Amino acid sequence: MQLLHQADLRPRRNTLVFFGGCAGDADFEDVVRNIASIVDEAIDDIVATGLSRDAVTAGLDTLIEWSRAPASAVWFGMSWAEGIRPL
Repeated sequence: MQLLHQADLRPRRNTLVFFGGCAGDADFEDVVRNIASIVDEAIDDIVATGLSRDAVTAGLDTLIEWSRAPASAVWFGMSWAEGIRPL
């Protein structure tokens, strides 16, 4: 909402976009790989906070292994905001 305000836009909608899935979903492997790729792309920033590269890599390996369990599920909401320019 701050970005909308800074751009002189009026808020139109503010919601969450669901992202996730569970074991058995046709797209679950892709969901997990997407999350893993986001973390992998941020690995340098994560390491800069003090966590070792080996720990991050081990966590990613564990995530992929965990995703194969029949009870695995992961989800989060991505913020989505829309604004309109006043006439």
